[in-house]
Amino acid sequence: MTLVQAISKNVKARRTKMGMSQKRLSVLTRLTIRYISRLENEAPNITVEVLERILKGLDCTLQELMFEKAKVSNEKQLLLLEEAATALKKTESVFVVSNSVLV
Repeated sequence: MTLVQAISKNVKARRTKMGMSQKRLSVLTRLTIRYISRLENEAPNITVEVLERILKGLDCTLQELMFEKAKVSNEKQLLLLEEAATALKKTESVFVVSNSVLV
């Protein structure tokens, strides 16, 4: 396995283990969703600057990315829970509106 393949595989594994979407990672890293997708599929030659942004977005060091299983910090867990709650509230609002229309 090449270094690019290892980085690609581990970025995707860590992101999915954290329950993070490509869109969320793109926001945290200021990279496009397309770039994140290409990175996870071994397409680009990643620069050190981009790697640093990815590491920051995934809240890990290079060593953790390459050699350790993903650990989600309390701050990241809270952020992910807040995002899930917001999404759920939007879903409930849509359900309430559509339910009242049916009545």
